[in-house]
Amino acid sequence: MAKLPGKVKEQTALSWPVDPQPKQKRAVVISNCQCFPLAAWLTVLSADKVFDFWGVHVIDPTQRENAIKAFVDKAKIEYDLIISIPLSEDFLGLSSEHIADTFSGIPVILVSNIYFAGFHPDQTYIGGLNQRVAGPLGDAHSKLAIHGFMTGQTVDQTLRLFCSETYEKLGYFNEFVLSFNELTKRDAIVDVPVTRYLKETLKTNLCFYSFNHPTSLVFSVYAAGIIQHLASLGLAQPSNLPADESLCAENLAANIIFPVYPEIAAYHHVPHIGSYAFKPVGPWVNPIDLRRFLTLEFEAFENVGRETLALSHAAQNIAHQFTVLSA
Repeated sequence: MAKLPGKVKEQTALSWPVDPQPKQKRAVVISNCQCFPLAAWLTVLSADKVFDFWGVHVIDPTQRENAIKAFVDKAKIEYDLIISIPLSEDFLGLSSEHIADTFSGIPVILVSNIYFAGFHPDQTYIGGLNQRVAGPLGDAHSKLAIHGFMTGQTVDQTLRLFCSETYEKLGYFNEFVLSFNELTKRDAIVDVPVTRYLKETLKTNLCFYSFNHPTSLVFSVYAAGIIQHLASLGLAQPSNLPADESLCAENLAANIIFPVYPEIAAYHHVPHIGSYAFKPVGPWVNPIDLRRFLTLEFEAFENVGRETLALSHAAQNIAHQFTVLSA
């Protein structure tokens, strides 16, 4: 091998000059089940800030005051930016009315609590927070399944209710506009409304695993919008990675997937996202079909008891709203 003229100093990876890195800035996302994926997306799309997350949905209501106080004391020391969904007075100093005062001197940005039932008008909960009835899809249930059980129908009879005629009678096709309008109304108090980015995205591909579990498609466009807003205020520097939905693996797909019924998907011109495949909780779990889902729903309702179920707010609403099915 020919020898290079002159003396060349040997370089190693450790000998290259390294630019000093500024102290890493940290922020926190205060939200419900959406806090983890949103924080992950914001971190990937930011060049100078790591976003932690704090979920209000897992706090025991009896311990809420102490938990919030401990979190606020810690957050004032560790974070230079607070991202939060609007919270009610039940959350004390973290409520939308008081959070700016609670973190006086630290920027607070309000973002959307993303809830859209337009593709999932049949989904509901039974019972209040921390007191919900569990079924094959955790605490997510079918209104039609509840109706069928409460009116003494069999699984086969209930299964036949899942059709366009039923959805038309119950107003399921109208829920898309109603839910979007409601989200727009609630977005009026936030700094970065998700509806600004959601309107067009809804008509492209699967945007929700359930009515409050957005997919990566939603998080990608919304997180990019939040980062742009933060950059305009000098609160973050964009990483300039493309906000593609495949960029970040942190999403809610490992939780339940409540399907978009084929008739509803077709009505809104996105037939490719429609199915009757219900996926239980877990990252390595096979979905179940409609008949199996209804069978397991009925078993869960039997365990609760018809009389007890009838006392729930969900069952009472369904009994009132579903009278059109017997007309």
